[in-house]
Amino acid sequence: MAVPAANRPARRSCIPAPRTEPRRAYRSPRPTSSRLAATSAGAHAMDCWPGRSAMQTAIDSLDYDFLDTAFGRCLLARSRRGICALRFVDGGERRALAELQREWPGHRMRRAPLAALVRAAIDDPAAPRPPLDLRGTAFQRRVWQALLALPPGATTSYRELARRVGRPGAARAVGNAVGRNPVGLLVPCHRVVRSDGAAGGYRWGAARKRALLAWERDRARGQPHLG
Repeated sequence: MAVPAANRPARRSCIPAPRTEPRRAYRSPRPTSSRLAATSAGAHAMDCWPGRSAMQTAIDSLDYDFLDTAFGRCLLARSRRGICALRFVDGGERRALAELQREWPGHRMRRAPLAALVRAAIDDPAAPRPPLDLRGTAFQRRVWQALLALPPGATTSYRELARRVGRPGAARAVGNAVGRNPVGLLVPCHRVVRSDGAAGGYRWGAARKRALLAWERDRARGQPHLG
């Protein structure tokens, strides 16, 4: 006699039920930094970040200000770790600020009185520098550290700088790293010249570079201050 379907024992599946694992909270990667010291004329603190994405996990706002120098008006920016941008403003303040915002997406820009933080170091290249927050690759960081070691009034060639950072024959790569320097004046990328002694190119114009070099040479010789 057939057993009614309602009275049949339920079949057991041979497939084990999936195990449910408790979800683990996601932790965003924490940026690592290495504090480097350059001893040209006092210690210059420099926080070096591995790249933009790591840095953005820790910083959500930037303070900025504008200041006038003997060589032109500049845009200055500071993260909570130090000065992270210093550039000449040749195309207008609004344009310079928009460029900074594109380089730091997702960060709130706040106007703050910062000029006094860098004024002494700009007016006197031998004065101690404020803490710097420089982001870049390991190679870029080595190049920027080597720039910080160059004394005021001195210059070096791209080829010699490549040798100093342990990459002889990589003068072109060194030149690219020099051009990516985010903190002009304080990190003296203008002190790198061509092998034949000519000033060479500069992000903010060759004429400005020549003026900077002449001013630093005059100060090193004890001649009157420019402006």
